[in-house]
Amino acid sequence: MNEIQVCKKRKCISLEVKIDIIKEHTEQKITTSKLAKEYNVNASRISTILSSKAKILEHYEKNLAGPEKKRINKQVINSKEAIDSINELKQFFLTKKDDNSNVINFLFNIENLIIESSFTKQPSVTDFFQKN
Repeated sequence: MNEIQVCKKRKCISLEVKIDIIKEHTEQKITTSKLAKEYNVNASRISTILSSKAKILEHYEKNLAGPEKKRINKQVINSKEAIDSINELKQFFLTKKDDNSNVINFLFNIENLIIESSFTKQPSVTDFFQKN
């Protein structure tokens, strides 16, 4: 008999709630299992929040993400900024006396990937459906 497995969607936890979880755990010494029951999530989710405590608190204190935001956005840089950073790294490693040829080769490869991806048009969803 075939059974269909239904996956639950992951529950989004706001930054404000994450701060509350961290405070309850550190100040009141509430266990992860009790916090999981209280917030209706798995204990592993609470553990992940607690292991990311420093990052969460930093973002909260710097107001990089308001309390109403669900996720902390990562910084995005453009291709030119990435290539400039890679060139700075290459210059740094070229001036060192140690043999850094592996690192420099790696940086050249990354630079080439960035250049290739900037010239490659990413297919859209409609392009995908038109081919099939």
